[in-house]
Amino acid sequence: MLKKSLYGLKQASRNWNEKVHKDLIDLGLTQSENEPCVYFKVTQDCILFFSLYVDDFLIFCNDSSECDKLKQALLQKYEMTDLGEVQKCIGIRVKRDRAQGTLSLDESEYIQELLEGYDMLDCKPPMEQNLRLVPSTDQLRQNVPYQSLVGALMYLGLCTRPDILHAVVKLSQFNNSYSMQHWQYLMRILRYLKGSQDFCLQFQKSAMKNDLIGFADADWGNDPVDRKSYSGYCSKLDECPISWSSKKHKCVSLSSAEAEYVSLTAAAKEAVFLRRLFIELTRCVTLEPTIIYNDSQSAQKMAHNPVFHDRTKHIDIQFHFIRDSIKDKKVIVKYQCTKDMPVDFLTKPVPKDKHVFCRTELKLSV
Repeated sequence: MLKKSLYGLKQASRNWNEKVHKDLIDLGLTQSENEPCVYFKVTQDCILFFSLYVDDFLIFCNDSSECDKLKQALLQKYEMTDLGEVQKCIGIRVKRDRAQGTLSLDESEYIQELLEGYDMLDCKPPMEQNLRLVPSTDQLRQNVPYQSLVGALMYLGLCTRPDILHAVVKLSQFNNSYSMQHWQYLMRILRYLKGSQDFCLQFQKSAMKNDLIGFADADWGNDPVDRKSYSGYCSKLDECPISWSSKKHKCVSLSSAEAEYVSLTAAAKEAVFLRRLFIELTRCVTLEPTIIYNDSQSAQKMAHNPVFHDRTKHIDIQFHFIRDSIKDKKVIVKYQCTKDMPVDFLTKPVPKDKHVFCRTELKLSV
């Protein structure tokens, strides 16, 4: 019987996590109940956050002496290297300008590796609109690494590039039924990345505090195969994007209002999670209701009025979460005109001007 885990075994990662957890608790940190990979210690004079990603540690602290003390304690327990102020983590490059109060995240080096790996360094950057993709019935698969590229692009879309997320989500549905047409559309995403390789998420120090807002949108029944809709949402803290999503609905919506209603529920669930995490980490006693903007007045009325039985009695009970969130004063739903909705490109292909607008609103620029 093995007395300790070996690298590569199934139980190794779990045992490693248990050891790190025990050591961090012994050092006086508390594990977040909402995000298990985050540990924290908040006192009257010190705020310290510790982020764990496998064997990479990130420490955020407003007291350098407390930070150094934690580092020394960890150095006594592990063979590790102090790399100083973070510049790169899990492929994401971090740039910080203390004078300007800005921080940016990008994956330009990762994109460069993708372009080199798929021989697309000399490609030109087009965009595509109004895609109508269907599964391929061709049983003879082309010898292309479709699934591998989808996974690589999905990582980009989830980490720092929300502008490609919807396209990747749509193409990921064909992992087991792709054709050369689907592969060519993946190549078009690489072409777009070639032209926007240096784009980064921008975070600006702000005088605003605790201003958490959300945006929710849906594209009704636009899938040509099963007529299901897509939801997209984005959450911002003090105008900086901290969370976004693009997903296909699991149910068929019978109207655009219902599709938007389902999207509101997804945004509300994310808002409630972020509120719990924020309150836990900051020891904030009260937090104003989170405003969620959407562009459907019908869905907004459905969320506020529980007596629309003829329109909502067929909707699965899980999607009525938005009503409870409004009732508990956790969120407030407000209307925002479609042309000003910044998450349109998370639900469907959009024209270039709208794409640039959405990209800019989500602080994604050079």
